[in-house]
Amino acid sequence: THTSAGVPRDCAKVVAAMDAATLANWNNHTGPFLAFTAPGNDLKGFASLINVANGTSVDANPTALENWAATDATDYAILAPAGDLAPTLDTPAGPKQAWWLNSGATQGANLLSTADAVSVLLSATDVINEYAANSVSGVYTDWVLTYPTKHFYTDLPYNVNPGNAPFAQNFKFDTTLGNGHGVLRGKSCDSVGIRFWNREEQSTPPGSGGFSPSGTLAGPQFCYEVNVLSFNGSDVLGTASDANHNNHYNQDTTVVGTKGWADVTLTNTGSLVSGVNGLPVIGFAAIVRQNNQVGANYGDSEPHTFKRSMLGLPL
Repeated sequence: THTSAGVPRDCAKVVAAMDAATLANWNNHTGPFLAFTAPGNDLKGFASLINVANGTSVDANPTALENWAATDATDYAILAPAGDLAPTLDTPAGPKQAWWLNSGATQGANLLSTADAVSVLLSATDVINEYAANSVSGVYTDWVLTYPTKHFYTDLPYNVNPGNAPFAQNFKFDTTLGNGHGVLRGKSCDSVGIRFWNREEQSTPPGSGGFSPSGTLAGPQFCYEVNVLSFNGSDVLGTASDANHNNHYNQDTTVVGTKGWADVTLTNTGSLVSGVNGLPVIGFAAIVRQNNQVGANYGDSEPHTFKRSMLGLPL
């Protein structure tokens, strides 16, 4: 609780209790875990990505899921002993269900795991946002596209080739040896389609305009859990200039112009629920404008817009 001065009392005791907690305490809801009750649907936060050198900042808002954990005190799995890998998006106990609104009506589905439920809620067939990228005028755009649950379906044993639906490839498998056992690949690729328009709605056929790297699958592909898509050589987030980052991709839009909007289509290899297509994805666009003549720089972020296909699904 709080002291009369309005500050928390005995924080050190809470830290010490959590440090001393064991996995058995967690599994049996004993020890310090007895003192915690289930949270409500009250979550707010943000992250600021600051470039000190040029004086720009881009904010990103988190994605929150209502009723991700059970509403009673028995679901304490969102806490874990210090240093444990838990909790994850597959941790909460209770029913594995996803619920959403479709034309004002509540619909849902029963799933095999909590990770499946999260994946269904976040699945999208299209990611849509704006871009403005022209080094001459000092404007740059990076999109962040994150698959939050991807590792549950792609971090599989070496001797398994495909990933589990909805993703295409096992992160650890490669067929270069040709003996069926595979070698460490270190990436898991899914085909995507990219189409873009300028501000006068002029566009090009899907797949055109110079996506790099193009990938070994049918056209463009994203191969990591977090992917950065730049436009026209932008590097807002520093992934293009860092040799250790392989999750950076670039889309050349100059065939129609350097500003407009784009649509990235996502294809799944199998649906967790009939009628739910695409891949579980979140993210945002980071746009920076550098006006060096007047010493004024600007940063902006735009949450992605998504197309989803969760229609008419009964329990």
